Amino acid sequence: MINVFCSLKLSKLLSIDKKVKCEVNVITDWSAHQFSIAGRKWVIFVHKQTLFSFVAVDVLKKDLNNISLLFTDLLIKQLAKENILTSNYENYLREFDQIANFCSTDNDRKTMGSVNDLIYHIKASYDDDKSVEKAKNYVSRYLNDMPSKVLKFNKPREIMREYIKNYG
Repeated sequence: MINVFCSLKLSKLLSIDKKVKCEVNVITDWSAHQFSIAGRKWVIFVHKQTLFSFVAVDVLKKDLNNISLLFTDLLIKQLAKENILTSNYENYLREFDQIANFCSTDNDRKTMGSVNDLIYHIKASYDDDKSVEKAKNYVSRYLNDMPSKVLKFNKPREIMREYIKNYG
């Protein structure tokens, strides 16, 4: 099962009960956080092991009702855009029992540090000329192309490519 551990801000928005605990599995777990740009809600999702990221832009309250499906659809689209999606992995993601389970925070400081860094870069791309489109382009093209010290200066895209290749 895929678990998505949400920040307190996103947990509150999704009305997630803090008392419900999820089993931690670093291999399949993700972190998520809600932030705003130009008065719009954005949600960033980061895979804990690979730091592979994607962002839901202009998230509305009605989108939050089907956040598990939104997560799966956006993940598949981003993997396809990065040319690393395999049919085996897509089938795995679309299986009924792989619907993402959204949980309250697990206080993973390493991943949240990376999330905050990614958000900083996204907001900086917006602040250059206040262009939401520029920020969206930055997210889709460059977010997974930045080397990370946590990954021994490898790029999340390459680590995720290996993760998926080893999957099946």
